[in-house]
Amino acid sequence: MLFNRFQQLNLVKNIIHRKKWTHSRVSSCGTYHICLNTQQPLYHYRFKNVLPFHSPGLAPVIDQTEEAYHIDEHGESVYSQRFHRTFGFYEDLAAVQNLDYWHHIIIQGSPAYKSVWQWCGNFQSHRCPVRDFDLKYYHIDPNGRIISGPHSYAGDFREGSAVVRSIVDGLFRAIDENGDLLHSSSKKTSFFDLDVYHKGLARVRDENGWFFINRAGVDIGQGRRYRQIENFYNGQALVQLFHDGSRCIIDEQHRILARLHNCHDENRADIEQVNKL
Repeated sequence: MLFNRFQQLNLVKNIIHRKKWTHSRVSSCGTYHICLNTQQPLYHYRFKNVLPFHSPGLAPVIDQTEEAYHIDEHGESVYSQRFHRTFGFYEDLAAVQNLDYWHHIIIQGSPAYKSVWQWCGNFQSHRCPVRDFDLKYYHIDPNGRIISGPHSYAGDFREGSAVVRSIVDGLFRAIDENGDLLHSSSKKTSFFDLDVYHKGLARVRDENGWFFINRAGVDIGQGRRYRQIENFYNGQALVQLFHDGSRCIIDEQHRILARLHNCHDENRADIEQVNKL
């Protein structure tokens, strides 16, 4: 009974200790981390620059000697390797920059795969955008295997898809985690601009303006176009109309719920810009 109680106390103690980094933020000077519960520094060290903690409880830092690495919540380096720059861990892999190449490392600081890149992004859905030394983009898996590409641009995966830009025609398309076109069954698969999916909808632009599509690539606005749009937030989105430049709040049926007051300075700037053309 006493042993079980001891185990429970240890478990609670370990949980509290393990989650200390989750209740932290970067200090206003950007040189250390602060515990949100106590508003005190997590550790006594001071760095030249720190970034937020990411699972599994590690934070990228640059020290006073310009060396970059990852620390734990005690401010201690978790490996012996040093880099030019480090970034947060995503799905247990972190992008690091040496002087003339990038790659990903595992928690112990060693390379996650053999290849190196001109630039690396972060892993999402076990996929990551990278750029080679010919400035072509690809997506790789955690083992460094190429999943899609080459592209003239490739973005992060979110909600099971990513945006890529074609080397051939310069148009944007959405792909799935296997590198296949997401809208292969849709009438239109390529766009002048395309944003990553957000809550099942994506912002896109064609020759007539901005609009929203669903996962199947269908225009949910039934042909309506806008000068500018923002993502839907709890069923509503901010858009800018073409005919008068006014900004409105719309719902998912594209009904106008509210109109925002125009900014006279912006209207004047728009007119001056048109006159320059």
